[in-house]
Amino acid sequence: MTIKQIIILIVSILLLGIVVGCSVYFLTMVRDEIDITDSARNVFSAFEEKALSGQITELTAKEKKMTEHWSEVEGICLETMERIVNRYGEGRIDESKALSALACFRLFPINSGQFSAYQTETEAITQGRTYYEQALALPETMQTTAALYLSYVSAKDKTLFEAAKAKFSTLMDADALKAMVGEYKAKYQIKEITSFLERIDSFGLLKEEIKTLTKEIEDYQKWQEETVAHKGQIEVLYVRNLMAFPEIVYAPGAKYTETYDSSLITPYEFKKIIESLYQKNYILIDIANLEKDGGLAEISIPSGKKPIVLCVEDLSYASAKEGGGTISKLALDENGKLCSITNGATLYDNESVLILNEFANEHPDFVYKGARGMISLTGYEGLLGYRTGSGQESEIENAKKVVQALKEEGWTFGCQSYSYADMTKASLETLQKDTEKWRSEIGAIVGDTSVYVWPYGSSVRSGEKKEALYNQGFRIFCGVGLSAYRANESNSQGIFVDRKPLSGYNLKNRKDDFAHLFDASEVVDPARTASGSNQ
Repeated sequence: MTIKQIIILIVSILLLGIVVGCSVYFLTMVRDEIDITDSARNVFSAFEEKALSGQITELTAKEKKMTEHWSEVEGICLETMERIVNRYGEGRIDESKALSALACFRLFPINSGQFSAYQTETEAITQGRTYYEQALALPETMQTTAALYLSYVSAKDKTLFEAAKAKFSTLMDADALKAMVGEYKAKYQIKEITSFLERIDSFGLLKEEIKTLTKEIEDYQKWQEETVAHKGQIEVLYVRNLMAFPEIVYAPGAKYTETYDSSLITPYEFKKIIESLYQKNYILIDIANLEKDGGLAEISIPSGKKPIVLCVEDLSYASAKEGGGTISKLALDENGKLCSITNGATLYDNESVLILNEFANEHPDFVYKGARGMISLTGYEGLLGYRTGSGQESEIENAKKVVQALKEEGWTFGCQSYSYADMTKASLETLQKDTEKWRSEIGAIVGDTSVYVWPYGSSVRSGEKKEALYNQGFRIFCGVGLSAYRANESNSQGIFVDRKPLSGYNLKNRKDDFAHLFDASEVVDPARTASGSNQ
């Protein structure tokens, strides 16, 4: 054998030794890993049973060893926690035992986010069971709410999920789902409706509709967020309470025919007006958007739209005019839905706030981020049909419920003085006392406001009265005018806007001033024409 051959043999033997050594080491590592995995399954299984039996305050030696090999055994630990959640979902243990057992796993170095996830899953099962019972208790007229409640039933809840799915399928079809999405878009509750669609996706129903509507919501949100600056003036309209029952107003010998014919418009006319505004690409914005830091704000809106503000006033529904052709009060029906009540009759389409809410649900692109309008209130006759003077606790509580429902729909509130007196003629002391009374009685119900609407449109643009109102927190001051007007007040004490009145008189006599908004001849109610008042 030559020296070269001897060297090759020696090298080959050495290499073989290295390969054999590595193989032995690798097999040992695999064996050790298998051993630690098998051991971990046994340890965590035993730990699970102990945790379900009672509180654990410290780890045993075997359990502590698991923490030394955490990267290898973490997954097994998480599987064990998942198993506890599943036990609860299957009805084999109660919530307190599940949460108590999960808490014991804090003794291991588990990521806080992972731990919270299992806790949340457990609590979601409980929440879903509560909502399920509530859904079954609701009347048939509240199917949308029932479907919303059923969506909270967790897919991990093996005791209720299939029942919730079956019930949901009887309540929600494609049309109902689309309508529900429209309502949430109109309120700009994007997160809420997106979460709802994500939850019901687990039912495996309406899959294509959910996919389409999810994309629709994403596009709507993007459109609302990608705004462009608006230059120039902004139309601000106002409407009084509607002539809800023109057949009463125009009946022979009716008490308020002349007054209402001049100052009010009918539901028919209001519907025609907002439809025209929509067709002309106007979009409602919150009056609060007009002001920033005591001065005029820059306005940005979705591309292709023109901003407009709606104000509503005289929603006190004076008791002296009961039965004269307007509604008696705004209220909530037995299902919590806003409605009007007059002589015991419940209606949903004869007052501006009701009509606009419904129109926005059907046309979410008519409102910018959920805006509706500003309701300016006096106080001497209460508000919204409720007599909320001193001691009228039940009236106050009922008014608060209606106010909250209006706020949830996107309506805001403003002060139009308590007494509805001409504040240009009142003393400073009278104005201050009047405003303080409004805040103590009406403000206590509707909340704070930065909007002051001058009674009768008679305004004070500077001086001690104006300064007093500014010091009381008012920043937006409203008058009346037929032209769009918005300007800074003197001394940077807020802004002033003119509101253009929607009235029967203007429909007949100021058609040109509204021509860019709507055609008065197409808007006027046939009931007004039939009475001969529109001549």
